Amino acid sequence: MKLTREIRKQLVKRVKSFGWRVAVMSVVILLDFGTENAAGIEIPDVLTVIIGLVSGELTKYLNRK
Repeated sequence: MKLTREIRKQLVKRVKSFGWRVAVMSVVILLDFGTENAAGIEIPDVLTVIIGLVSGELTKYLNRK
């Protein structure tokens, strides 16, 4: 199966989007870990995931501008 130029272009966009989301989620997890250990603020895991997902969507929005 040969990939057309359009399919390859779409695939590259999807991989880049996934990379951004993973990077932002990692930053949020690291910030959560840092604040949990430094100040004793315990953010629930579910809230950390939600913040990470929202941050990913924000970077996606900002990347399109």
